[in-house]
Amino acid sequence: MQIAQIALVEVVAALCRKTREAAITTIERDNLIADFRNDTVTTYGIRPITLQVYTHAGDLCRTYRLRAYDAVQLAAALALRDDALASGVTAPLFVCADADLLGYAASEGLGVENPNTHP
Repeated sequence: MQIAQIALVEVVAALCRKTREAAITTIERDNLIADFRNDTVTTYGIRPITLQVYTHAGDLCRTYRLRAYDAVQLAAALALRDDALASGVTAPLFVCADADLLGYAASEGLGVENPNTHP
């Protein structure tokens, strides 16, 4: 399983936002951040963001209404998909909770999954 390098910031920012919104406590936030950072060492491969990915992300902004980090996430997933297909392995599944971003990913031919649909 791989995640884009920028997820290292995005996940922490999302958890901090949840704390500011009082959806989770500071202790829960800190535990979730620690768990995520541990998972980045033990479970996830970190996909570096290259100049090519950044350029593709900018081009995706011409087609879709994307925030900058969302465009980079999508471009990184598309690069991973292209590498997987060239290697003859299963294409990645794009997982996110943003319905618009999932729609854009699906339009680009990625398989998608929304974690909010799971109990």
